[in-house]
Amino acid sequence: MLGPLSAFIESASSCAIKGCVVPLEAGDLFWLPEDASPSHPYLLTEKLPAEFGEEDDGLWPENVIWSRDGSRLLVYDAKRRQTFAIDMTTKQVKWLTKEERREADVWHGASAGGDTGRVRISVGSTRVTFHRTDTGGVLSDFEFLREPPEPRCVAHEYAFDEHPVNFALDDDTWCAAFEEGVVIAPSDRSKDLEAVLAWSVDRRFAWPVQWGALEIVPDAKAAAELIGDRGLGYYVQQYVEQQARDAEANAQAKDDGSWPPPNTATLDELFSAARDSVSELSSNSNHHVCNHLRHAARLRARRGEVGGALEMLDAIPEPDQRVAACADVAMILARAGRTDEARVFFADVEAGAEAALGPYNVADVASSVGGAYQAMGDTAAADVWFARARDAIEPEANAWQNRLTVSWALTECGREDEARALWARGEEEWRKTPSIFYSVPWLLYLLGTGRLDLAEGFLDACDVEWDWSMDPVIGAMADLGRTDLLRLGQSDAPELIAELRYEKALRIAEQRTRRTHPATPSEADLAALAEAYAELLKTPRAKRERPTELLIEQAAECGHLSAVLDLLGKLPSPRDFNGRPSSAFSALWRAATGQDVPPW
Repeated sequence: MLGPLSAFIESASSCAIKGCVVPLEAGDLFWLPEDASPSHPYLLTEKLPAEFGEEDDGLWPENVIWSRDGSRLLVYDAKRRQTFAIDMTTKQVKWLTKEERREADVWHGASAGGDTGRVRISVGSTRVTFHRTDTGGVLSDFEFLREPPEPRCVAHEYAFDEHPVNFALDDDTWCAAFEEGVVIAPSDRSKDLEAVLAWSVDRRFAWPVQWGALEIVPDAKAAAELIGDRGLGYYVQQYVEQQARDAEANAQAKDDGSWPPPNTATLDELFSAARDSVSELSSNSNHHVCNHLRHAARLRARRGEVGGALEMLDAIPEPDQRVAACADVAMILARAGRTDEARVFFADVEAGAEAALGPYNVADVASSVGGAYQAMGDTAAADVWFARARDAIEPEANAWQNRLTVSWALTECGREDEARALWARGEEEWRKTPSIFYSVPWLLYLLGTGRLDLAEGFLDACDVEWDWSMDPVIGAMADLGRTDLLRLGQSDAPELIAELRYEKALRIAEQRTRRTHPATPSEADLAALAEAYAELLKTPRAKRERPTELLIEQAAECGHLSAVLDLLGKLPSPRDFNGRPSSAFSALWRAATGQDVPPW
């Protein structure tokens, strides 16, 4: 606050003055000469004119910005609702006249306060526009999601996501701007560039681009030569080199570049792509990463792919989940008669099981460890671990998750009667409706491993809503010719409701597309993929992510793994489990099991 006739101004963010380009030491801006070093810039004279107030009458400055011509600093006084100006040459201070204030209001909009400084913001589907409230005039506007059909000027897997140099000059033209003053753009569009670009400091302060000189170049190759290999220039050079390699490869290609590509990829490659998709994720995604890699390790073990299972286990980031997954793999291999190979994984279980237990994972880890001991022939140790797992099941906290997790381990290691006892009907209300997040993969596991009696017993003990959420189970029952099981899971429902649910489930079963498994793409599938891909290319790049994910699902369902891998590479680099990782594992489950459900 400015004291009586003294020239001291306190600002909440003294160095954050919009458009400030004077060199500042240590990031500070001094308002008074006595506060600054001799070589440091300062803004005010020691005394203010008498017109600025009487004794004990202070100023309340806020919203400090530069004038349009850059010669004065404009400061809005919130108390008097007026703007004063500091001449940067003479250091003189004065109130703005009414006419000067009107011009300042146009220049900095709402920052100047008052009725003429108010701004109305209108938001459309692709545009935000700022209007003056007094005249309705447009102060500025911004159009987003504009996506010209041609490729962007430069591209990289991640560099230009963090530093978005590409921008759309209009609906047909991509440009790219670099802080060195180099702009990739048509040579005759300099006036258009001046309308949309500005020199900026930290993306907060800006001044007109015509105050400097732009170097307009026609393409990335010319930009790379000017920028060099520092900063983003390194990635521009990488892009130019990759473009040259791609052009050479295209020139040598014998095919006509049609899509989808030849279906030469293997499921092993898809396993690797799924694993690689989560390799750079932060620990915030560990829950999903561990869960999916653990299921992938189980799947590889069930397929007899010991080396592949080890690759999945090595990628699991959490130690407790790695131990549990090793126990799963050891159990599956031992039950398949591959005891020697199971011992490799079981050694890690014995060494790390106790340390892997935590406050919330006992049912999960202990049941897998118990199953591994049982499969390896140590029933006494298995009894101890399963007792610990059962004791950790609570009716209020993740009741069905823990109950079915323990049931899976008991079933997998051959103790099916004990598993059955865990879901036996009781009077507790929570028992009646198991969560679909666990009952769906559990039922698919029972149906897929031929344990139809257990599936029937489970459905007989629980209530199931036969709707779209149970579609994978309905499909599996239809494939087995056991749609009669759809009458189960309705013990507490009135007869009419039960019959309606049964008829609804039958309709779902009849309407599903039946495929042999593993699927092989037919001519009709190839034509449908090509048509969908052509439609995808017509979609603006900013809107392609979800259509690409849907096309990945389509390719995985018909068994075209090369198309899946090609499309995964077109999704943005992942920041969390959504996007590329989710699509990769979904495609893996579809291709390997025929269901978009993590396999138990």
